Amino acid sequence: MTLLLFSCKQEVSDPAIYLIPDGYIGEVVVVYNHPNGQEEMYEGEKRLYVIPKTGVLKTKFTPTYGLIYDQYFYVDASQNKKEIFQEHKVEDADDICIYNGMTGKKKIENETYNISAFMVCKKDAIKHFNEFKFESKELNKL
Repeated sequence: MTLLLFSCKQEVSDPAIYLIPDGYIGEVVVVYNHPNGQEEMYEGEKRLYVIPKTGVLKTKFTPTYGLIYDQYFYVDASQNKKEIFQEHKVEDADDICIYNGMTGKKKIENETYNISAFMVCKKDAIKHFNEFKFESKELNKL
């Protein structure tokens, strides 16, 4: 009898916390390695991304890849946090959730940037999204 053991090591991205303006609905795009980007910030050992009202964050962080263990929060003017869960963790069609995180590249004015994106929306709205187009007016102003 022969016993074969296989081991697969799955890469894990750096865990991150996304702070999103209270009530924001729409596409969130993070542009990495941007020379005018937000300085690298951490909360404990997690990367901290403070998303502006435009939904497009330029950061000096480099992208990481692999399994994602991120957290998402609405943040109000008093800095109170309310967690936003990924779509598979919410049941009510009117609940706000995070949908379809992805990574890619975007060419803007002869520069190619690594980006990641996700949607903040009601669970019921997900059926209207087929793909990200990275067409944010703010993103095109970079």
